[in-house]
Amino acid sequence: MDYKLEANNRKQEIISDLRSLVNIKSIIDMENKTDKAPFGPNIRKALDRFLEMAKRDGFKAVDVDGYAGYIEYGEGEELVGVLGHLDVVPLGEGWTKDPLALEEVDGYLFGRGSSDDKGPTVAAYHALKILKDNNVKLNRRVRLIVGCDEETGFRGVEYYKKHCEIPNFGFTPDASFPVIYGEKGIIQLQLESSLKTMIVELNAGEVGNVVMGIAKAIISEKTKPQAFEQYLTDNNLTGSYTDNSYYIKGKFAHAMAPQEGVNAGVYLLGFLAINHDDDYAKKAYSLLNSYNGQGLNIDFTGEYMGKLTMNLGVFRVNQKNQTALIDIRYPDGYEDSDILSNIDKTVKDQGFNVNLLESKPKVFLDPKGEVIQILEAVYRKQTGDTTSPLITMGGGTYAKAFDNHVAYGMEFPLEQKPAMVGDVHQADEAISVDALINGTAIYAEAIVKLCNM
Repeated sequence: MDYKLEANNRKQEIISDLRSLVNIKSIIDMENKTDKAPFGPNIRKALDRFLEMAKRDGFKAVDVDGYAGYIEYGEGEELVGVLGHLDVVPLGEGWTKDPLALEEVDGYLFGRGSSDDKGPTVAAYHALKILKDNNVKLNRRVRLIVGCDEETGFRGVEYYKKHCEIPNFGFTPDASFPVIYGEKGIIQLQLESSLKTMIVELNAGEVGNVVMGIAKAIISEKTKPQAFEQYLTDNNLTGSYTDNSYYIKGKFAHAMAPQEGVNAGVYLLGFLAINHDDDYAKKAYSLLNSYNGQGLNIDFTGEYMGKLTMNLGVFRVNQKNQTALIDIRYPDGYEDSDILSNIDKTVKDQGFNVNLLESKPKVFLDPKGEVIQILEAVYRKQTGDTTSPLITMGGGTYAKAFDNHVAYGMEFPLEQKPAMVGDVHQADEAISVDALINGTAIYAEAIVKLCNM
């Protein structure tokens, strides 16, 4: 079968299905959750739309109590997993396109979730549809599982694991090609304090896994306009001020690569520490100013995964209580206990308490294993790319939730994206039409190879 031709012949259908999902603002909304919508009504709408697509195309569509959903194709006792997700991070600011419209410009489809992870999930869906429509025989069953809170805790797939059959092996289309054989461990924690501060209100950031792109502080003192203007100039920042507030605009980015963003919250702390001699700002800045964790004494480097990264994602600060939520991605050679022990030792005498919110383990599979070798071979055959290496990364995917699963696409390492295209978790997130079609073809062939190996 010519998988690429099959995918290309379905181009408009694939784009249409992706648009119908991007149109839904599937951001977690726990305030309005219900029994049938455990992550809020909009994520419920996205799951319903996915299930409607499946029923339209003749799949048996299963709703796992609003936590997840799945479709299945093939025969056999063993189950191959393909793991996508329908939730997205908050829209954020700075978009030049409508983040919920899936506008096509110069071969790119712009919208929140277009590349993380609605686009890849739709590609995997249509890969299965190609196999079903052509009556391709599979000696294992393949199950496309879509979770509903990948960005905020994996509760959807954990619920799935308690109530449904667990795949023997498989992949998640939620990262990069050729294959991601290792993922850093992830810790999210809060540094809590009740220190003296003249910060009346600093509420910035929404989730831990996004670099804080904007931050505003209201203070009890008069602002210092001249010093602030100089600070903005010295650090190549934009911002504004009033008589009692400062605002800094940074750059949103994924927490797995905080160096690609500009953390407005960290810079705001730095200004308040230097120019207002604020006790909380000075202590917090000394701990959080480095995205490699030097201030917390966790600047570790792994043999395969490189440096630890740290991101300040959420601030909730007033004159009574202060909370800073940080996201840490740690490499091979270390465990979460190493990270937490060093942080606790570092902050305990400075008036901070550590509140662990979440810890997800590392993923590390043998790059010479049969499944990875098959996935790599399909990618190289379909693309002609013989040079891009197998890699590890700081991102956290559903491969952490299931044994013997790896991240596989859909970022193409040789694709040269124009400057107008934003990355995942950034403004103007987009996926190219070519990537969407090529990914569909790769997933269709990979599924056949995995099910018949």
